[in-house]
Amino acid sequence: MATAAQGETKRLAAFWQAFSHPIRLKVLDILRAEGVLNVGELVERIGIGQGHLSNHLGCLRALGVVEAQSRGRYVHYRIADPRIVQLLDLGAAVVRDHRNWGGPRGAAVDGRPGIASLLLVGAGRRS
Repeated sequence: MATAAQGETKRLAAFWQAFSHPIRLKVLDILRAEGVLNVGELVERIGIGQGHLSNHLGCLRALGVVEAQSRGRYVHYRIADPRIVQLLDLGAAVVRDHRNWGGPRGAAVDGRPGIASLLLVGAGRRS
C-alpha cells in the first residue's frame, strides 16, 4: 500500500513531466509571452500539427500547468498559475549557470562532466 508521501512523490514526478518535452516548453514560453492563445494560434507559432499539439496541451492541462476556456468554436489556453512562470525562469537561470550541461552528447566541458554523462553514471551506466 502506498503511503501519503509516496503518493505525493508520484504526483510531483508527474508534474515535472510537464516540463520534460521541448514542445511543451515552447508552448509555455509562447503563452508566457503572449498570454491567452487558441490552438490554431499556437499551431501557427510552433509549426506542428494540431493533433500533435493537442496531445501536449492535454498533458499540460491534466497536470494543472495550463487552463483551457472555450470561447465559441475555439479553446483558448493560458498558464494556470503565475508560479509556473517563476519555475520556467528559475529553470532557465539554473541552465545558464551550468552551461556545460549542453556539451556535445554530454561530454565534459571545462573539465567538468556534462549532464548526459552525469545522468548515465546515475543510472549505473557509463558512456
